[in-house]
Amino acid sequence: RINPSGQASWAVVASGSGASSTHALAIDGAGNAYVTGVYSKQTQLGPIDLTAKTSADVFVAKVAQTGVVQWARSISGADPNDGLQVAVDDAGNSLVCGHFETSLQVYATPIAGKGKRDVFVARLTPEGKYWWAKAFGGPGFDYAYDIANASDGHGYVIGSFSYQADFGSEQVKSAGQSDIYLAKLDAKGKTVWLRGAGGPGEDSGELVDIDDNGHIYIAGTIGGSATFGSQSIGANNGSFVARVNSDGTFQWVKSLWTGNPGIAEERDIAVGADGHLHITGVLAKATVFGTQTLSPSGPSDIFLSEITDAGELVETTTAGGPGRDEAAAIFVNDKGAIFVTGSFTGAVASATPEPAVFGAEKALAQGERDLFVWKLPRP
Repeated sequence: RINPSGQASWAVVASGSGASSTHALAIDGAGNAYVTGVYSKQTQLGPIDLTAKTSADVFVAKVAQTGVVQWARSISGADPNDGLQVAVDDAGNSLVCGHFETSLQVYATPIAGKGKRDVFVARLTPEGKYWWAKAFGGPGFDYAYDIANASDGHGYVIGSFSYQADFGSEQVKSAGQSDIYLAKLDAKGKTVWLRGAGGPGEDSGELVDIDDNGHIYIAGTIGGSATFGSQSIGANNGSFVARVNSDGTFQWVKSLWTGNPGIAEERDIAVGADGHLHITGVLAKATVFGTQTLSPSGPSDIFLSEITDAGELVETTTAGGPGRDEAAAIFVNDKGAIFVTGSFTGAVASATPEPAVFGAEKALAQGERDLFVWKLPRP
C-alpha cells in the first residue's frame, strides 16, 4: 500500500515452493484489497497456505487496509486454468473471471466446460464464501479477459470466442476467426443480455469499465473491419474503444491506434468522474494514435491515452527509457488524479545507466526489472 505522498506503508508477498503471479487487484468501499492470479505447487499469502492441484491454479485473496490477509481461496480444475480479473462492489462482493480447460472446481462446486477452452465467472461474499459459479462458451476457444462489478449488483464480462458461445439462454455466433463478446449478468449469475461484435478477422474484447451513469466502456483489438451493433469501424488492424448503454446498445465505436498486431497493446482502462476514459498499455513500435505517430525510446514504452465520453481522443502521452517498460494497471481517484503502475528496466550493466522518464520525474532501475507507480495530477 502506498500513501498519498508516494511512500510504501506495507507489502504482502506471495511465496512458496512454486511460481505465483498476480493478475488483478480491486478495492472495495472500505479500502480492502481483493487480488487474483495463478500459482503452482504451494504458496503462502500471509498466514494462509494454498496447495495447487495442477500446474496453474487460481487464487483469490482479501487483504485489509492494514495489510493483514483476511482470507485466501483456491480454484482448481482437471487442467491448468487462469484467473485474470477480479472486480468488487462497495460492500465487498467480488466477481472473478478467467478461463479453463475441461472442468473446474470452485470450492466444492464442479463446473464442466463445453469446448477446447471456456469462460468461468464466480461470485464470492465479502467473507470469501462461495455464492455461485458459472461456465460459458461453446465448442471452440473462448476466453474471459476482464470484468466489472456495478453498484446495482450487475456484472459485465468481456472476452473473445470462436464459432459460437452460449451464455445461459443467450448465444452469439462468430463472423470470423474470433469475435468479441460482452455479457451482462445479474447478481445471481443469470445472463441479462449478450452482445457479439467483430468482423472476418481476429477480434478480441480485452477491457471493460463502468461510469457513474451506468455506461459501459470497452476496448480491445480488431483484425480489420468490424461491426458493433449498428456501428462499424474501418478496415485497418489496430484497437477499438466503444461505449455501450446499460441495455446493451452500442452508442459509438472508435479506433484508438492502428497498425499491425504486436506494435501496441492495451493493458487497463479507467473512467474518471468527468466521464473521460483513460487507457494505458505498451508501445512496442511506431504507432499512430489519431494524428500522432509515437515511437518507443527502447524495446517498449508505456502509453497513456485520454478519450472523451463522446469517443474523441484528447491526447496520448508516453513514458519510459532505454529498457523494456510496460504498464499493467490504471486507476483514477475521485479528484481526477491518475495512477499508473507497471514495470521498467534500464541499462543497469552500463557504465552510465539511463533512467526511465515519467513526465517531469525520472526513475533508475536497481535490478533486472523494477516496479513503478506514476501519479499524474489533473489540471
